[in-house]
Amino acid sequence: MIKMSLLNIDQLNDFGDELVPYKDLLDKNKARVVCVSDTHNHHRSLNIPQGDIFIHAGDITQRGTLRELKDFNEWLGSIPHQHKIVIGGNHDEILEDPSLDKNEVFTNCTYLEHTSIEVYGWKVYGLPCSLKLFSNHTKPAYVPGFVINLLDYLKPYKAFQLDVGTQVHCNELSRIPGDTDILISHGPPFGTRDLTTRGSMHGDKDLRYQVEDRIRPNFHVFGHIHEAYGVATNGTTTFINAASPKYPWAKGEFNKPIVFDIDIKHPMPSL
Repeated sequence: MIKMSLLNIDQLNDFGDELVPYKDLLDKNKARVVCVSDTHNHHRSLNIPQGDIFIHAGDITQRGTLRELKDFNEWLGSIPHQHKIVIGGNHDEILEDPSLDKNEVFTNCTYLEHTSIEVYGWKVYGLPCSLKLFSNHTKPAYVPGFVINLLDYLKPYKAFQLDVGTQVHCNELSRIPGDTDILISHGPPFGTRDLTTRGSMHGDKDLRYQVEDRIRPNFHVFGHIHEAYGVATNGTTTFINAASPKYPWAKGEFNKPIVFDIDIKHPMPSL
């Protein structure tokens, strides 16, 4: 059961635009978080603002190859953020290869896959999952089941994708710690910056329930649905769809990274 109504806040002064200058953050005991998603090999085209924590919410690559991952990791080494946190997405198929040593590939960031890290006293958890085709809503009655199965079989880029309501789906969501402060998932929760241009919501209903009822993080960062870029809140959690490509993709234009500040709960180490 989805409990809370949402207030879209991306039109209120363009969420994050009125932040204090970065040079003044340390005096206020704050750290700056910079969020992107779905860059699909276009990371070098982005204008990344200054910050302390850089978050990428998946779909790093277009074709899911090792070469693409290595290029992304090289680029990460060129941005100055102290903490760089990355998860996979449905395009990043190489990340499901059990022979891949992810620590060897991602030398310039922390890669999270159903794991967490603490940064400035904030617990950050990474969930690379999104939902399979037709998984979260009623399948069209006029489309035979075998056609739907065929479409799902033919659909490319299905890394980390789940069928809603299955035991695997439930297990992955239940693994998210209840004390998570910043949740990063590739797919959105249902009804929360997940509306497509076809008028359907492609988010995960069970994820939305878990976020609102059990986890209640301060921030939930995701992407996947490019055209739903923006920010919303239910009064407890700020939901951020940080998809970088502007819709339609053919324009070749990019949304601004979404930026917010957090209080530093633990003192920063002396340099």
